[in-house]
Amino acid sequence: MKRLAIVLCATCLIFAGCGPSFYEVRKDQLLKTVTIKDYGKRPPTDYQEIEKKMILESLKDPDSAKFEWGNVTKDIMPQDGSLDLEPVFVWISSVRVNAKNGFGGYNGFQRCLFAWKNGKLYAIVPLGSDWWEYLK
Repeated sequence: MKRLAIVLCATCLIFAGCGPSFYEVRKDQLLKTVTIKDYGKRPPTDYQEIEKKMILESLKDPDSAKFEWGNVTKDIMPQDGSLDLEPVFVWISSVRVNAKNGFGGYNGFQRCLFAWKNGKLYAIVPLGSDWWEYLK
């Protein structure tokens, strides 16, 4: 029984390690063949205001926030956070935010990413995180 558990754990680790690299290879292949229509509608014209409102709601001192907006780019991401072989083509908006913390000092600029699909928010990487949170 103990040996079976060790084999199962090792198998899971092997497959977990292979997943992202397989996805990245598939992503590179798809980026070569994708068309602009696959990405759907771009983010709405007021996307920065929508994103800013979401960010301000998460800050301790929203009045101190400073924003640096990046470009909107095209990208591919897994569907609903899985390593599904059918990825989603999205528009990515990035913003860097610096705001005061609970002690009154600035934290330094932190990145926040927004994924847009067909003019609607699809997922977000919130401030202080490295992971996509999918919106319903």
